[in-house]
Amino acid sequence: MSDPVADGPARRRRPGSSPSRTGRLVALCTVLGVVIALVALVRDVAGFEIRPEGGSTVASIAPSTGGRTTATPAPNPVGQPDRTSLGDLTVVAGLANLGTLPRSLGKNPGFDRAVVIDCPSNAAADRHRDITFQLRRGYLDFEGTVRPHFTDPSMRDAKAFIYAQVSIKERDGTITRLTRGSQFEARMATPMVVRAELEGADELTLRVECQFPNGQMIITDAWLTPS
Repeated sequence: MSDPVADGPARRRRPGSSPSRTGRLVALCTVLGVVIALVALVRDVAGFEIRPEGGSTVASIAPSTGGRTTATPAPNPVGQPDRTSLGDLTVVAGLANLGTLPRSLGKNPGFDRAVVIDCPSNAAADRHRDITFQLRRGYLDFEGTVRPHFTDPSMRDAKAFIYAQVSIKERDGTITRLTRGSQFEARMATPMVVRAELEGADELTLRVECQFPNGQMIITDAWLTPS
């Protein structure tokens, strides 16, 4: 038998003071604290905002304060709600060949989204100018109105030519280039329409050739139909 004196008086445990229960409460509080901290971090980094009234979550991305800033595309005009403006596409090659719209044409209707490509100098190594736009196989077709522009009055009847070429990246890594559209009859007084099928294309290249240098090819009403 045990000696009651040696063993000492039995200690009574207070209700709720179990070490295992206390440890579980501490662990639970720690986990909850970590979860709350992670939620706050995700909210601050990703910019998520919870709408109390609807219960849905939307992402609101703030503009970057550093690096290159991309302008927000203007809304499509009435009658073109499901089409993309050529000027809103990313240029992946030939950016230096983009020109500036002449001031005399800036206020004309339909020229607010014009894409301007400078004419080549027609030297031996400068027979054409190319601009390449990224498509990512996201469009079905392209259509635009093209017209050359020369400041010299004697060149008002000069022609400028445009080719719409697509690039398709094959599975083996090769690139297939095809001419899907062209226009050879555009003049300053008689603009013409160029069209091209884009389905399955990764890039669109617009190639410009001019009868005389020191001019520009102006492309207006240029739209692409998303696939």
